[in-house]
Amino acid sequence: MNKNKLSDLINEPDLKIYPIEKAETIPSAWYTEEIIYEFEIDHLFNQSWQCVGHVNQLQYVGDYILFELFGNPLITIKSDNEKPQTFYNVCKHSGGPLAIEPGNTKLLQCKYHGWTYKLDGSLHKQPKFEGVEDFDKNDFCLSSL
Repeated sequence: MNKNKLSDLINEPDLKIYPIEKAETIPSAWYTEEIIYEFEIDHLFNQSWQCVGHVNQLQYVGDYILFELFGNPLITIKSDNEKPQTFYNVCKHSGGPLAIEPGNTKLLQCKYHGWTYKLDGSLHKQPKFEGVEDFDKNDFCLSSL
């Protein structure tokens, strides 16, 4: 992050209380500058919980919801241990999506090559990989947050 650029956009705050008649808005660049967006992600959003849905959307084992957070496709699923877990909605083999719309499932399956993952994110099966040397399923678990 270019700190000089950020300091050009953010001046020292004046924390005095003024009458409402003297109110000002933040500079318009704060709504559009990439550096402000990155600053907010680093210092606001990554430092706190983010609401992605309601607990009622995950009533049963295998229920899942999809969302995007900071440009990342994510899936939150109620796993076998009854706890919600969040993973990147991306197959570790092809980078394809595991789910396209919310629902319920016993296994997550990549839409490209059919790799399947258990609800805890571990790799279940990978078609046409019999006999591949030095392949360890544990190296291909879904990435969680």
